[in-house]
Order: sequence, then structure tokens, then C-alpha cells
Amino acid sequence: MPEAEWGKAAVADLMWIVAWVSVDGHAAAIASMEDVEAKSRQLPAHP
Repeated sequence: MPEAEWGKAAVADLMWIVAWVSVDGHAAAIASMEDVEAKSRQLPAHP
């Protein structure tokens, strides 16, 4: 099964979101990023 590819804009948006969330806490920002990445790995099976 092919993997979803992250575009440059998508990576930039994710990094911006992580930076914004990290204002409230580094752990929350990392957890948010990991959640988005985990869900994106499901895209090929569940488009």
C-alpha cells in the first residue's frame, strides 16, 4: 500500500501548528504532531 506524501506546504503548516501549541506546553505540541502523523499514515487505507 502506498504511503501518503507530505507536501512542503503541509509540513510547514504542521510545524507552525506545533510551534503555536508549544506555547502552552512542549509535551502537548509533540503529542499533537504525533497524533496528526499517526492519522496521516491511515490515509492510504481510509481515504
